Amino acid sequence: MAKHFLTAIVLSVTFLTLNVIAAPEKGIPIKPTTVQGKMEILVVNRTIAKYDGTAFRLCRGRTSACPERCGHSGGFANFSVVDYLQYDKRGKYGDAKKTSFTVQVTDFKKMPIGEKELNKRISSMKKGDLVLLCWNHTYGEVRPGVKSPQRPLIELRKITAKEAAILRGNKTDLLPDKSEIP
Repeated sequence: MAKHFLTAIVLSVTFLTLNVIAAPEKGIPIKPTTVQGKMEILVVNRTIAKYDGTAFRLCRGRTSACPERCGHSGGFANFSVVDYLQYDKRGKYGDAKKTSFTVQVTDFKKMPIGEKELNKRISSMKKGDLVLLCWNHTYGEVRPGVKSPQRPLIELRKITAKEAAILRGNKTDLLPDKSEIP
């Protein structure tokens, strides 16, 4: 009997903790904030990518906070990497080159999350738009006593095919179309 009572107490405390951590309505952040200066950059990624659209994903975790309050459900903007402009792996650890990148833009209730400017840029994009997409793979202390990898978005902006050619350094792509020649 004492064993079952102790198990019930441990489970209650665990679920209470999970609910407090993932309770955005109480003003507690869903995602940890990064402590400035304690993150190590493992990889720098600078790419030309194609916007593939935004899709809603439902978390399939099995905590009491899933799928509504865990922070892993919502709208995700998806990008396919077309070309790498820079890949700088600064040591033994870090991601290999990626073929895709995803950014969460809404929560479970379809409310915008993250930077307003970023959400505004993404919502103005159409499937197939070319973008300059830059992110870092970092690792370090995200809150006292907790180390975790992060992949913060550094830059995202729509570009034209000509701008993509200039960024690649490919001057032959810049020749005018025959229809543009007078």
